[in-house]
Amino acid sequence: IAALDETLAHWRRIWRESGFQPIREEWLRHAARRGEPIRVRLAHDTLDGVFADLDFDGALILDCPDGRRRIVAGAVLPAEASAADDAGKDEDAYRN
Repeated sequence: IAALDETLAHWRRIWRESGFQPIREEWLRHAARRGEPIRVRLAHDTLDGVFADLDFDGALILDCPDGRRRIVAGAVLPAEASAADDAGKDEDAYRN
Protein backbone atom coordinates (compact mmCIF):
# COMPACT_ATOMS: atom_id res chain seq x y z
CA ILE A 1 0.00 0.00 0.00
CA ALA A 2 2.91 2.35 0.66
CA ALA A 3 4.09 1.99 -2.95
CA LEU A 4 0.58 2.78 -4.21
CA ASP A 5 0.43 5.86 -1.97
CA GLU A 6 3.78 7.04 -3.32
CA THR A 7 2.72 6.50 -6.92
CA LEU A 8 -0.57 8.35 -6.43
CA ALA A 9 1.23 11.21 -4.69
CA HIS A 10 3.68 11.40 -7.60
CA TRP A 11 0.91 11.69 -10.22
CA ARG A 12 -1.14 14.11 -8.10
CA ARG A 13 1.96 16.34 -7.88
CA ILE A 14 2.39 16.20 -11.67
CA TRP A 15 -1.29 17.05 -12.15
CA ARG A 16 -1.05 20.05 -9.78
CA GLU A 17 2.19 21.33 -11.31
CA SER A 18 1.67 20.57 -15.01
CA GLY A 19 -1.99 19.74 -15.55
CA PHE A 20 -3.45 16.65 -17.17
CA GLN A 21 -1.36 16.63 -20.37
CA PRO A 22 1.66 14.70 -18.98
CA ILE A 23 -0.67 12.13 -17.42
CA ARG A 24 -2.56 11.79 -20.70
CA GLU A 25 0.68 11.28 -22.64
CA GLU A 26 1.92 8.60 -20.23
CA TRP A 27 -1.45 6.83 -20.20
CA LEU A 28 -1.54 6.76 -24.02
CA ARG A 29 2.03 5.48 -24.12
CA HIS A 30 0.82 2.37 -22.28
CA ALA A 31 -2.71 2.14 -23.75
CA ALA A 32 -3.68 -1.20 -25.23
CA ARG A 33 -5.62 -1.38 -28.52
CA ARG A 34 -5.15 2.24 -29.56
CA GLY A 35 -6.00 2.40 -33.25
CA GLU A 36 -7.78 -0.95 -33.01
CA PRO A 37 -11.45 -1.95 -32.86
CA ILE A 38 -12.98 -2.07 -29.37
CA ARG A 39 -16.46 -2.37 -27.87
CA VAL A 40 -17.73 -0.01 -25.16
CA ARG A 41 -20.66 -1.05 -23.00
CA LEU A 42 -22.63 1.95 -21.73
CA ALA A 43 -25.55 1.99 -19.32
CA HIS A 44 -28.14 1.51 -22.08
CA ASP A 45 -26.13 0.90 -25.23
CA THR A 46 -23.08 -0.85 -26.63
CA LEU A 47 -20.83 0.90 -29.14
CA ASP A 48 -18.32 -0.61 -31.55
CA GLY A 49 -15.56 1.49 -33.00
CA VAL A 50 -11.85 2.21 -33.15
CA PHE A 51 -10.04 3.53 -30.08
CA ALA A 52 -8.83 6.82 -31.56
CA ASP A 53 -7.57 8.86 -28.63
CA LEU A 54 -8.00 10.16 -25.11
CA ASP A 55 -9.14 13.77 -25.09
CA PHE A 56 -7.70 16.52 -22.92
CA ASP A 57 -10.34 15.89 -20.24
CA GLY A 58 -9.62 12.15 -20.12
CA ALA A 59 -12.61 10.96 -22.16
CA LEU A 60 -12.20 8.07 -24.59
CA ILE A 61 -12.51 9.11 -28.24
CA LEU A 62 -14.13 6.33 -30.25
CA ASP A 63 -14.43 6.40 -34.04
CA CYS A 64 -17.78 4.69 -34.74
CA PRO A 65 -19.35 3.93 -38.12
CA ASP A 66 -21.77 6.85 -37.59
CA GLY A 67 -19.09 9.31 -36.45
CA ARG A 68 -16.73 10.15 -33.64
CA ARG A 69 -18.02 9.69 -30.08
CA ARG A 70 -16.68 11.03 -26.78
CA ILE A 71 -17.12 8.45 -24.00
CA VAL A 72 -16.81 9.55 -20.37
CA ALA A 73 -17.97 6.32 -18.69
CA GLY A 74 -18.35 2.74 -19.84
CA ALA A 75 -16.84 -0.73 -19.81
CA VAL A 76 -14.18 -1.09 -22.51
CA LEU A 77 -14.03 -4.56 -24.02
CA PRO A 78 -12.24 -6.26 -26.91
CA ALA A 79 -14.16 -5.86 -30.17
CA GLU A 80 -14.72 -9.60 -30.30
CA ALA A 81 -16.72 -9.53 -27.03
CA SER A 82 -20.26 -10.67 -27.71
CA ALA A 83 -23.69 -10.20 -26.21
CA ALA A 84 -23.18 -13.61 -24.62
CA ASP A 85 -20.46 -11.99 -22.49
CA ASP A 86 -23.23 -9.90 -20.89
CA ALA A 87 -25.42 -12.88 -19.97
CA GLY A 88 -26.31 -12.78 -16.31
CA LYS A 89 -24.73 -9.38 -15.71
CA ASP A 90 -26.57 -6.98 -13.43
CA GLU A 91 -27.55 -3.95 -15.53
CA ASP A 92 -27.36 -1.70 -12.44
CA ALA A 93 -23.58 -2.22 -12.43
CA TYR A 94 -23.36 -0.21 -15.65
CA ARG A 95 -25.53 2.77 -14.75
CA ASN A 96 -23.91 6.22 -14.54
